[in-house]
Amino acid sequence: RRPTMVNNVDHTLHFHAECSQPLTWVIVELESPWAADSRALIRMRFWSPAGALLATAVQEMLIRTVPNGAGSSVSPAAKL
Repeated sequence: RRPTMVNNVDHTLHFHAECSQPLTWVIVELESPWAADSRALIRMRFWSPAGALLATAVQEMLIRTVPNGAGSSVSPAAKL
């Protein structure tokens, strides 16, 4: 199956630490512990180059899919 539409239903962002210096990059850890019934839960953690946990984000997503090879039966509006 392939996604045809993905929407953010709800999200939260928690900040855990301040950066002591301007960031040039961050490490992002992404996991999806649950996905079923056209919904998914996504958890992200943002780490500084020094290894400090900066923030945690949690999102609930709404996902609509079609079977692979069913592209011709999808309306143009659904492809947006």
